[in-house]
Amino acid sequence: MERRECMIPDLLLNFFKKEESRRPAVIKYILKNKLTSSNIYWGLKYQILDYRGVFLTMDEKWFDFQIEKFIQEGILEGDKKQGLVLTDLGEKKVKSYSKKHYKLRKPGLFIKYRVNLLNDLMLLLFQILSELKYQNKKYYVVSDNLEAQYYIKYWIKKFYSKKAVEFLKKFLIDFLEKYPEKEASIFMAGFVGNDFYGFTNSQIKSKFNVTDQDIYLVRRDILLNLAEELLNSNTDFAKLINVTLSNQIIPESALETLNYLKSGKKIDEICKLRKLKRSTVEEHTVLLACLDEKFDFNIVISSDEIKWLQAIFLDVDVSKVSYAQLKEKISDFPFYKFRIYQIWSFKNNE
Repeated sequence: MERRECMIPDLLLNFFKKEESRRPAVIKYILKNKLTSSNIYWGLKYQILDYRGVFLTMDEKWFDFQIEKFIQEGILEGDKKQGLVLTDLGEKKVKSYSKKHYKLRKPGLFIKYRVNLLNDLMLLLFQILSELKYQNKKYYVVSDNLEAQYYIKYWIKKFYSKKAVEFLKKFLIDFLEKYPEKEASIFMAGFVGNDFYGFTNSQIKSKFNVTDQDIYLVRRDILLNLAEELLNSNTDFAKLINVTLSNQIIPESALETLNYLKSGKKIDEICKLRKLKRSTVEEHTVLLACLDEKFDFNIVISSDEIKWLQAIFLDVDVSKVSYAQLKEKISDFPFYKFRIYQIWSFKNNE
């Protein structure tokens, strides 16, 4: 499977709305998985956090160029710093794109796994199991990824059996039945086996009338969903998939801050213990509130503070309230706590 994204410019329009202005810089950095508390907060509000890391190699200058082009062509309008919205023409472009191109089923899995390692691991697994079945020992491995080769060698030595091969074969057939034949065929066409050398992107484009981007998204999306099901299969294959799990879902430093918060430490104490600036620890709390599905908001903001803010902003969309507006009512309430309250309100549909 070739590692090419080859993004179609109109794909970017799917991250904009007609009824809600959105900052292109936020979208760009979410797609690149460049995290700041501000990007993460707005990414949560735009409901695009699942797309973190889907297009890690996207060129930022290319993104900026395309946004400017959309504005000049009347596809997007507004202010790039304050936010852009789709025009009527932009909406038509989105609808046209959706009819022609593949849409990811579970984009959130891209950040859960080390995708390139997973890809090489599965390429090697399918190839080696195929060659072993036909007792062929003279072949060139399909991937030169040394880490993937190490894990495969270990797994084959410890867990390989004919029973395991038959299980995977049936598992894969059952799994692919969930997908349209065209998508399943595109996915399988990238693998190599005994007397089968796989298809190139050019061959797949010609055979199925798809773009490089569609090939990339179909292969990665199905691969990640397959990995997710194997991980939950309670079989020896789960052990192999487990080594590809990523630690990028929440930054490690933020998780360390979370452990201190759970132990009852306050922001100032954490700053001293970790020798970090207060702004850094405060940013960690915002990242955690956005990214941790089980985050306990009360370790940062008390129930009384939440009730107090609810009373102040009764019947108001708090996501549209600025910190300056809050300071008009009370001057010494910390910005990070206000942001935490906004996140709490969003997650609780307040």
